[in-house]
Amino acid sequence: MELIKFKILYWWSSKPKNNKAKELQLNLYLWFKPTIDFKIDLSQYDTNIFKFDLDLFGVLKLWVSKNKKTDHAGFRFNLNLLGLDFDYSYYDTRHWNYYNNSWEIYE
Repeated sequence: MELIKFKILYWWSSKPKNNKAKELQLNLYLWFKPTIDFKIDLSQYDTNIFKFDLDLFGVLKLWVSKNKKTDHAGFRFNLNLLGLDFDYSYYDTRHWNYYNNSWEIYE
């Protein structure tokens, strides 16, 4: 699909509190070009990462992910309907230390 025009309509971000941050964004993609694709992807790489991806003919797209024990772990949600795109994220601002199985501590 060729991107014709992109515009950020609204953007908001919270200040991190207890290492958690929230972001919200509303975009407009003027590229609508219906396709004859139908895709559903329900991936779980391991017990720490879950992803759901749905694309209905390029008209409706839904993407949800939840991860833990990874860098910037958290919940992410994206919904796109006819080019109107809504994004929401709630995530940890820290990095994960895989060797110690804990959050990274910076001195």
